[in-house]
Amino acid sequence: MPILPTYNIVFWYRIKPETMNFRESAIKLAEAFPYETSSDRDNQVRDMHWGAEDESEATAILERLRPFASDPNVIKLLLRGPHGAFEAIIYKDELKINHRGLLSFTQEAAVMNTSNPKRRSV
Repeated sequence: MPILPTYNIVFWYRIKPETMNFRESAIKLAEAFPYETSSDRDNQVRDMHWGAEDESEATAILERLRPFASDPNVIKLLLRGPHGAFEAIIYKDELKINHRGLLSFTQEAAVMNTSNPKRRSV
């Protein structure tokens, strides 16, 4: 059974013609290869995860990916750490669960206030 990293950087984006270079650009910006990359069964969303054992390394990767947060095709950009010991840093999370328990994406960006980088989800 694979061991998951202590810190997990999550990046989701819509697969469209204008995002075809996102995977390569994200790897270049992160200065690391993700430990997991997948797309949904309809091939509409790509999901990428980077891992780190050190909080400062994880935060640095997240900060390098931060320019993606303003793109309307990005659905999620966040950093999760050890449960109960680290509050997630969320730069963007448009994922919502509707009343039927189904996932959907909001149209407007939920971009974090960038004046305070340690501020958590809004």
